[in-house]
Amino acid sequence: MRPEDLDQYYGRIPATYGVELQFLIPVLVEGQPDPHPDDGRQVLTVQPGTAEYEISRQVIDNVLIVLRGVARVPAWKHLGGILPHARVIAAMEEESQSIARRAQYSQWVVESAPDLLLRRDPFEHHYTWIGVKIRSSKRDSTLPGHFDPIANAIVALRQYFRLRLAPSTSLMVHIGEKERDSDSYEMCPVWLRVFCTLWWFVETHVFLLSHHSRRINGKCLPLTRHSRLNTMNDEELAEEIEDGLQGADFAYLHERMHHIVPTCILSRRERDEAEFIWRAKDTNALVHQLLVHKLELVAMDDTGRLEADATLGRGSLGFQGFCEGAQPNPSMHNDGETGTIEFRNMEGTLDPALILNWVIVLIRLFDLSRRGNTSDIMAIIEKSRGAYGGLPLLRDLGLEEQAAYFQNKVNHPNNISETFENLFVDAYPHA
Repeated sequence: MRPEDLDQYYGRIPATYGVELQFLIPVLVEGQPDPHPDDGRQVLTVQPGTAEYEISRQVIDNVLIVLRGVARVPAWKHLGGILPHARVIAAMEEESQSIARRAQYSQWVVESAPDLLLRRDPFEHHYTWIGVKIRSSKRDSTLPGHFDPIANAIVALRQYFRLRLAPSTSLMVHIGEKERDSDSYEMCPVWLRVFCTLWWFVETHVFLLSHHSRRINGKCLPLTRHSRLNTMNDEELAEEIEDGLQGADFAYLHERMHHIVPTCILSRRERDEAEFIWRAKDTNALVHQLLVHKLELVAMDDTGRLEADATLGRGSLGFQGFCEGAQPNPSMHNDGETGTIEFRNMEGTLDPALILNWVIVLIRLFDLSRRGNTSDIMAIIEKSRGAYGGLPLLRDLGLEEQAAYFQNKVNHPNNISETFENLFVDAYPHA
């Protein structure tokens, strides 16, 4: 690639992002008393015996009405279905169409999410609960007002619905590039190796910015403790390195690796883990070792009952959208389609300020890996091995405003345990 092409790729292609909001919505059966009569937000009431799928459909339809009619964003039920006329989308939110090359990623997607329901819910008798996931459209982080539609959607949702952020909910953020070459993504671009190396050393400190419960949450297990790369023994790791790139194929990457990895201060195990990241033959070889050992609920064929099953899956990072085949049992609508890295370690939230500040942090980490100064990256990795912390990391990333925000968050943490009185997120006041 010519130097001028590199300049265009690393210097001008903006980072994009999308967020996934998760929450539970309550439903009452006709004749059932309202457990929170002082909450003025309406609750859907259904007839006794209404099937669960029908209740979910009505809830999703109500959410769509608010997103479309109040927040004015192009929201639909699922990817891959019949798309609306282009004029309809443009009338609601023109920016979405200009950002996404594929029409389905210019939409907001709303779907029911049974996996968000708690198996042992202390409030299951007060309401019937429906899990909901909302994925925003692809956003260009360099455009003025890029976050406004997300903030508007959250304000509208909180104004019209009682929304519960159960411990089962998360904030998922997908970060990518506005333009990408899918072939280069499959072959593992250098910046991805830089990013994975950086994350391997700063992950522990990044987790300090989220609620402490996230460090043991099955939806976002730390890679540095639960991934295949961490849990394999030294002999197995040596074999993986031996199976990777060798000789002339590795010479250039070897040089680039030593620009950011302070090998002289690392343990032998740390050096081998970093070397594997740089010797991996392609993206799949790398990210398959970053899958974590976890228990997931699966439906039994004979009864449909959910049972825990040991498997491999996504931890604090997900690469399902990055390239085809990166994730076992990928979504039918996103097996390498979006070209994004999924960040999974923030607790569920409907606070626009937290979401925006968190997105800024993730984009900075992403951009540092794409086009950051190698000396700065090495310095951060060196500091990460000591008593560093999430706030000093943000300051070293040049994010003073975000460091101040998260310092306040850390000093005044939200109590993630639920009570009957604090079950729902507060509504925004009327303008």
